[in-house]
Amino acid sequence: MKFFIRKFQGLDPATDVVIMPEGTHRYYLHGQEGRVGASWMTKEVREKDIEDNHRYLDIIHEHFIPKDFQGHIAVLGFSQGAATATRWAAETEKKVDRLILWASVFPPDLKIPERLERINSLRPILLIGDQDQYYSQDLWINAMTPWRQAGIDFEELQYSGGHQVEAPVLDELRTRLS
Repeated sequence: MKFFIRKFQGLDPATDVVIMPEGTHRYYLHGQEGRVGASWMTKEVREKDIEDNHRYLDIIHEHFIPKDFQGHIAVLGFSQGAATATRWAAETEKKVDRLILWASVFPPDLKIPERLERINSLRPILLIGDQDQYYSQDLWINAMTPWRQAGIDFEELQYSGGHQVEAPVLDELRTRLS
């Protein structure tokens, strides 16, 4: 988390608030020592983890966002977190205005068409690096096609870089959202 959140240091604290929940499951990124990563779930008790994640994100929202908040709330999910962000944003009754998926696609179990109107109301933006080791250009196009055919309207933003949040792209995204 401490490495990831550094990418957001250039935002203006007077206008931008970043609340960064991370997956509650921890693991070593390489072998049995060194840097630790987090994930939102594994295949074990997956549905229960999804429910727990939604409850967790609702509690975070309640804690940090006042009920009378009039500003805009954008939910950004990175990599595996994008699936969690999408499922939650599509199902929560909490205030969410935009959905941003970075280095990921919509989760395959997204409930379409029941959630189509809600997802389109979030005006999703999907970002992918042209050197992302998990998504080639062809894989990205193939992954996006069914969602377009299902009626999801989303904006794509491709940037020069890999499977990571790039500060200049974050600045461009912030400008688009303003």
